[in-house]
Amino acid sequence: MAHRIRKSCDYLMSHNIMILLFLTLIVLSFSSIGDTAVAGMIGLALCMAGCVQGAVTVDLWVLVPMLIYDLFSLASSWSAYGTITKGFAGTQIIFTVIYLAMAYLDQREQKCLRRLCAGWIGCTAILGTLQFVRQAQAGTVYRLGGILGAPNAFGIFLVTGWFALLACEPEGFLEHIEPFVLTALALTLSMGSFVSMAVGIFAAFLYKKRKASWKETFGYLCCILARASVGVGIGILMYIAARRTKAPWLCVPIFLYLTAMAVNWKKFVSFLRDYLTAAKGIAGFGLVVAAAAVLIRPSAAATFAERLRMMRNGLGYLWMEPLLGVGPYQWRALNLYDGDTYFNTWIIHNLFIHIGVELGLVALTAVIFIAIRHFVKKGDEMIKCGSAAFCVHNLMDTGFFFESIPALVFMTVSSPRSGGRRISDRAARLIFCICGAVFAYHLFHPKG
Repeated sequence: MAHRIRKSCDYLMSHNIMILLFLTLIVLSFSSIGDTAVAGMIGLALCMAGCVQGAVTVDLWVLVPMLIYDLFSLASSWSAYGTITKGFAGTQIIFTVIYLAMAYLDQREQKCLRRLCAGWIGCTAILGTLQFVRQAQAGTVYRLGGILGAPNAFGIFLVTGWFALLACEPEGFLEHIEPFVLTALALTLSMGSFVSMAVGIFAAFLYKKRKASWKETFGYLCCILARASVGVGIGILMYIAARRTKAPWLCVPIFLYLTAMAVNWKKFVSFLRDYLTAAKGIAGFGLVVAAAAVLIRPSAAATFAERLRMMRNGLGYLWMEPLLGVGPYQWRALNLYDGDTYFNTWIIHNLFIHIGVELGLVALTAVIFIAIRHFVKKGDEMIKCGSAAFCVHNLMDTGFFFESIPALVFMTVSSPRSGGRRISDRAARLIFCICGAVFAYHLFHPKG
């Protein structure tokens, strides 16, 4: 027994960065948006772990823009409020720490972290689906918000996790969670997440076509669409049973069927690969599933039109303060008195416009540069499909401001060592120390 405990401790110590990163994702998943206390504590833990590491190879074309974004985020807060505690930096600087910490992981550890993240997504999907079934029996049926508490945010959380799962070559527990992830996604009824998922699948189609014939690529596309159609279809059926019938107890047998599908999912995937005609038919059924989702939530078109008006309103402030922006959380106040429609939200539902308006054009340029750098780098193509879905979602929603979602993206799609340059241990420790100081200041300095 003592030998096993010692061996386990040795393993934990030798992979402490990877384990800390995974725990960071779990903690952020349960925290509310903009929770500086949680981000500060977990951020300090990561910074302390990073300070005892040595020199590291990291992609400076990503790390430097991230540091510039953090710097201008702090400067924008100071310019608007005279303090750095009112703004985004207290939570978002953790993304820089995560990225630099991931540079210390070798290729095997990165794959292991991706698998752990995919497993966590599966756990949240299972818990979310059970939550929906329980609420249906109590007669309180809403779109599933899961542990994030917001359906749209939970939707892109699941979409990103789904693409990470597809890139993992799942085995063991991971072989069985895909239908739960897709069903939970359907229960969010997040149209933006569905669109983002479609973009990611289309990207997968394009990547596959680069190295395969049209026949093979079409078969590959049909298999993915068939899997998505079945998983999402079960979720839509469960939502209809809970919301549109007088027999919400029907969710229970549907959930049991879902569980049976999960147990036999590997056989189902093999069936699709062996019988392409069946895969085509099931993929075509996806059109019915999509139509059902639209019919269930007809207000989605009006919501999208409102967001377009919101983006137009935000563009009107883009050049008001081009260097540092109008300040974090200031757009809402400006919108209240500008004579335009009052949208009653803190964040413009377009990441790039919002950052440009509130943090300035330098911060916006840094974010755009990071995105471009990611897509031009060589790497796992299925992972980039998840990145494409995340980017598209941020053109029409606020997922970036839920810290757990960008954290998941960085942990599953980034490759800090690829195309990187070696920086000294002093430089790495300096970055960790500065970030740690910001976290500590937010934790112990009262908000002014």
